[in-house]
Amino acid sequence: MKDIELVAVNRNPNQRIINKIIYAIKNAFSLKKLSNRISNLRKINSLEDEFEKNFGVKLNKKVVLVDHHLSHAASSIYMSKYDSCNYITIDGFGDFLSTTIGTFTNHKINKLDEVQFPHSMGLFYTAITQFLGFKKYGDEYKIMGLSSYGKPSYVSQIERIISYDEKNLFKLNLDFFKHHKEGIEMSWLEGEPTISNIYSDNIIKILGEPRKEGEEITKVHMDIASSTQLVFETIFIKILNKLYDLNNSNSICISGGCAMNSLMNGKIIEKTKYKNIYINHSPGDSGGSIGAAIIAIRNKIKRNFVVEDNPYLGPKFNNEEIKKNLD
Repeated sequence: MKDIELVAVNRNPNQRIINKIIYAIKNAFSLKKLSNRISNLRKINSLEDEFEKNFGVKLNKKVVLVDHHLSHAASSIYMSKYDSCNYITIDGFGDFLSTTIGTFTNHKINKLDEVQFPHSMGLFYTAITQFLGFKKYGDEYKIMGLSSYGKPSYVSQIERIISYDEKNLFKLNLDFFKHHKEGIEMSWLEGEPTISNIYSDNIIKILGEPRKEGEEITKVHMDIASSTQLVFETIFIKILNKLYDLNNSNSICISGGCAMNSLMNGKIIEKTKYKNIYINHSPGDSGGSIGAAIIAIRNKIKRNFVVEDNPYLGPKFNNEEIKKNLD
């Protein structure tokens, strides 16, 4: 621990605190939910105490809190080794944002636009994942896979739930969600995270009854998955094209949990003007921790360095060393 100069966290609850308070007041966010948020904020802001309690060491204010989406952006931009590029970060939520777009030039990250809570492409995809009976955190890949078995016959219904918006990038129809009023019950305490249902009962009016866990997967479920994937791709491609119009760069860096939608990623070259795409080996929050570390080193320690695009970090052993240990 004595060798550690800084501890960087890819989250900063102090960001956009005014926006959060205004939203809570305007939308009558329950006192219980607000109390939970404040308690969570205190925990993030007392990581020095957590380190002392768990590891018996004092960090002496070495913790650096880095904006969630800036961390995502850094994890893709600096690992790509592009001299200049456009970037997009897109996920569920982090520090009151779900999406940012911007440019990278002259070694500087320049944010052009953002999407704030409660609108989220990631949350939309998670809601449909839950509706189709896949309740575990991270089950979204199952909808991506299931989509290839169906036909996009529910596009008009899905477009009532989420739509592209020229000014705001995209918007959720909040009638079909409950996170903005009730919050999301989420716990990581036992290792595997759990998350409560995000969608409201209004979704049943346009898509029918939700599939129960373990229930047979029917053509209807396949078609809903196919339609969800198509609408998701369409909106994402429109955002990428808008970003290109703002800054004609040949290169795009993509990060955030939604960057793991490989089906969509495979269509970017065909449907946009970008010629180079970079998505790092871990575009989700674990990769965001690398981005936070990059920002901390560059901004706090004032050190520029090359970040290798390699998930296999650590010491190297030759065959003789390995054989000696095995023997």
